[in-house]
Amino acid sequence: MPYRYTRPHRASSYLIAASATGGRICIKDVIPAHIGALIPVLSEAGCDITTSGRWICLSAPPRLKRVKMIRTMPYPGFPTDAQAIVGAMLSVADGTSVIIENIFESRFKHVTELMRLGAKISVEGRMAVIEGSKYLTGANVVAPDLRGGFALITAGLAANGKTVITGTQHLDRGYEAPEKVLKLLGADVRRINENDGTENKRQGSSPKTSGNPRGSRQKTAPTGTRRRQTIDVTYGGANERTQGGRQQLSRDEMRRRSRLIKMKKRKIKKLIALILGIIIIIAVAVTLSLTVFFRIDNVAVTGDEIYNNEDVIAASQINIGDNMFMTSKKKTASGIECTLPYVESAEIKRNLSGTITIKITAATAKLAIDNGDSFTLVSDKGKVLEDGLMTIGDGIIIIDSSPVISAVPGETVEFQDNDDLGIIKNVLTLLESNELSGITSIDVSNHSNIKLVYKERVTVLLGLSSSVNDKMDFVKAALTRLDSDNPDFTGSIDFTIDKKAYLSPQREDNTTVPLYLRNYIQYKCKKTLKITG
Repeated sequence: MPYRYTRPHRASSYLIAASATGGRICIKDVIPAHIGALIPVLSEAGCDITTSGRWICLSAPPRLKRVKMIRTMPYPGFPTDAQAIVGAMLSVADGTSVIIENIFESRFKHVTELMRLGAKISVEGRMAVIEGSKYLTGANVVAPDLRGGFALITAGLAANGKTVITGTQHLDRGYEAPEKVLKLLGADVRRINENDGTENKRQGSSPKTSGNPRGSRQKTAPTGTRRRQTIDVTYGGANERTQGGRQQLSRDEMRRRSRLIKMKKRKIKKLIALILGIIIIIAVAVTLSLTVFFRIDNVAVTGDEIYNNEDVIAASQINIGDNMFMTSKKKTASGIECTLPYVESAEIKRNLSGTITIKITAATAKLAIDNGDSFTLVSDKGKVLEDGLMTIGDGIIIIDSSPVISAVPGETVEFQDNDDLGIIKNVLTLLESNELSGITSIDVSNHSNIKLVYKERVTVLLGLSSSVNDKMDFVKAALTRLDSDNPDFTGSIDFTIDKKAYLSPQREDNTTVPLYLRNYIQYKCKKTLKITG
């Protein structure tokens, strides 16, 4: 709602109040530069602010965000006059905010009254830590000063229920009829006489000049006879008169509330009946599903044909007539994979027509562990395929690692060093991604120096297991060049030193021959392979 106001502190106050209540406001005849320090704070809290000429408009989100740190400073810094009101706004923000008062001491007198409304604020010296609450609750509070009074109004507007603020003489020093302005903005606010509960009927004039010609002064009543003024702030409820600290409700209001209570009870009964009906329907549906519907009529096996269908179905332990939704897909797949070693994975799918489909993926025999007198055949995923083999086929990579403590067909191989399998799988992945073939052996027994054997004639020293990823493409380039320039080379090639590789031949008659690798991707510079002998 648009509002016309020219004084910066008043404009700031109403902008902050609109932010605390999740509202929208446009203020005319204000110079945005005069409140320039406040705008970034409101933006950080999540408000959308636009300015144009002598206009400023603000739209607040339903829940404000926290403001990490606010420090009051002399102009053009953040004004100390806005500190209390912003603190009230941050009391309903999401998260914890901090305000440091650098101008005046004892500037947090209002905090005690804010805490009566449910605000979570702790003060230590010149610093206030504000933990935002989702809700504040209305209460009777006293305005300690001008800015603290408007801070209480801001908190009262954001709170649930009714807030009664006394000590409004402080407010009247800086704001002209604030209750009238707030009513224009849609707030439920009124000024009452504390001693008899009657509403003050003044029409927006200052208490000092109301009803008098310009320039004249209103006479002050003798001490003890002047009526104290109170601002009554209500959020989201009916205006209830306060007399003697107790709520006085008219008969019409009591009847209206009684009707509302009865309507709520009827709605609750209908809701309970609806929920019970839904529960019954679900129970019947579940019972029918388990006893009549969704029975298994057929089991189909697809994928790699490494075992006959009867063996796969037997390993699944699925029976015709079982309820398909009572059959665990994970448990069934695990049973197949453990019972049939050459099945790397089994995928179970349900079809409402009554068919269970088992998709088989065969395990790839890639590795062999040399046990001295026999071999253990292992897949590239680390699954044990066979144990106690006397011979192995071509293309199988021999593994040298820490001792094997478990090698049960159908289960994952276990080494004494738990890291061995992970390193082996990583090396295999790198070999595949770099399309490096010809590796006949992998040695991970020493994690400080991973070794490969290339074509049973070249030992490749890679160094630390953590550095293998950065070297594999360099290894491929070097081995490719070595095959091209010296295909009969037998010995070792050392990649443990960054950016260089050293060849050590087994033949004594070899001379030192430089080999060059140019424009290598990893190091992006010329590399030299030096043969030492």
